Amino acid sequence: MDQAAETEIKELEEHNVWEEISADRVKAKIIPATWVFRRKRNPAGDIKRRKARICLRGDLIEGSGDTYSPLVAFSTVRLFLIVSMILNWPTCSIDFANAFVKATNPKTTYMKIPLGFRGSTRNTVLKLLKSLYGHNLVPRLFFNLLFKSLSTLNFIQSLYDECLWYRDNIFIIIFVDDCGICAKTEALINEIIADLEKMGFKLMKESTFTEFLGIQYTKIDSNHVHLTQE
Repeated sequence: MDQAAETEIKELEEHNVWEEISADRVKAKIIPATWVFRRKRNPAGDIKRRKARICLRGDLIEGSGDTYSPLVAFSTVRLFLIVSMILNWPTCSIDFANAFVKATNPKTTYMKIPLGFRGSTRNTVLKLLKSLYGHNLVPRLFFNLLFKSLSTLNFIQSLYDECLWYRDNIFIIIFVDDCGICAKTEALINEIIADLEKMGFKLMKESTFTEFLGIQYTKIDSNHVHLTQE
């Protein structure tokens, strides 16, 4: 996982997530960070890639505002699949990379140097310039940003599920930093992905919607899909 950790640090630095400052300048609480290592597998159990993520110890942050952030209902995921089958539309999954760093840091926050890495001197800390996983306000901030972006692209939010968005000939469902897209043509899917990338979102297209949240979807015929999960 060493390579995955180095990749995480490099990507966060490329996003200018923090600046290194002397700890002597900090009069506020310095929050520790924790590493989360994960082997991302497909539903068959095979390792797709290894991921490392730095998370702020949000449980140690004092005070909080409105932290509510929605998740797509699984009944909506089933509806999404049914519509794509009935209309015979192509689908895909997309994964936002370092999703939360797109959101503005809600307040000045200081973080200790992550374990396994050293600062330029012995007595430095990281001042967060952008949001980081673990902050209790960040999921809501990211959703507000993503929802505003989709609205700018003329998508309409469903009245029945906040994480279902649509416009002519295209649907999007959202679960944190994973999304499913179905559209009348593959060109429409590529167009919305390009539009989001122009807005500064970094994402990875993961082929057809054959898996989502670790669940495998296998099309049996035009009317049936088999769902499995190890």
